[in-house]
Amino acid sequence: MGFPQLVAVLVCGLVVATHGQSFGCPDADALRPCLCDMDGISCGKANSTQDLRRAFNSTGLKEHRGLWIVRTSVGSFPEDVLGDFVFAEIHLNFNSNLTSFSIDSLNNSRPFLRNINLYGNALSTFEFHRINQFPKLTVLNLGKNRLDAIPNWAFSNPQLRKLILAGNPIRSLGVRAFAALPKLEMLNLEGTRITNLGDFALTLYSSYPKLTVQLKESNVFNISNLAFANSSPFSLTLTRNNLTTFPQDVFGPLLTSMRNHALRTNNSIVLDVTGNPFTCRGCSFGWLLSRRYDPVFQHVLHGFRCADRRTLMDLTMSRIQCLPGRPAAGRVN
Repeated sequence: MGFPQLVAVLVCGLVVATHGQSFGCPDADALRPCLCDMDGISCGKANSTQDLRRAFNSTGLKEHRGLWIVRTSVGSFPEDVLGDFVFAEIHLNFNSNLTSFSIDSLNNSRPFLRNINLYGNALSTFEFHRINQFPKLTVLNLGKNRLDAIPNWAFSNPQLRKLILAGNPIRSLGVRAFAALPKLEMLNLEGTRITNLGDFALTLYSSYPKLTVQLKESNVFNISNLAFANSSPFSLTLTRNNLTTFPQDVFGPLLTSMRNHALRTNNSIVLDVTGNPFTCRGCSFGWLLSRRYDPVFQHVLHGFRCADRRTLMDLTMSRIQCLPGRPAAGRVN
């Protein structure tokens, strides 16, 4: 059954009532502790995985719009937990004991799932590479879990548009972790612990013209000169990290690419570096001085201030203590 047909069945089921119960819902007693309404099934009173197994062993219509399991004590979500039930959206949120989640639990929903929302649980692992099995998936929210690393080529999906990893204690991003997401519109990595952005960590091949990347408050201190290779986001937020230098081999190609994007699309492209403790000392800042009067460059680069509150316009080669003969480029250190 396609997604439009699934919605049609749900709507029809909500119109017809039998013995005071929606035709589209399973028997209320059999579904306990879960509840069913026009939006789908909610299991906020479930105390265990076994409670869920019993509920989803009930008879009646098995295809529903959404599933909500929020603020429960459920500790695991194994392969068989949903029985034969099918959903277009899955929301498992703020379950502080949920440490195990199997992608196979969603087998029956694979053709229909558009939103997998696992925000606010206690997951330290996830089967990243298997999201390519969901052909209609547009949103994946893994925020506020316990993920500490994203592997190489982690995500691959032809339709995924929003990927949220904010609030995880992520310390490393693998090579081209997000490169195989051709329709990505938003990548949120706020509030992580990524001190180092390695080679190709944020290489993005998305064709979406207004791609936004959020990486604020994430402890970023060191950036490889290839970290943003082949990337030209519409908006890149690096606010309130730990960047102390601004080397040309890291930010020069990125700013040039973003500047060209701004000229080509006539959009307000933004690289926001507000709140970083830039030292404004040394020749790694020298290259900026020749570009600071470029109006397009000024329009792209937002929030640049030295740790002592000086702006880019306040700087000179002598003030950054760049003596003749010293190189003006370098890596973040």
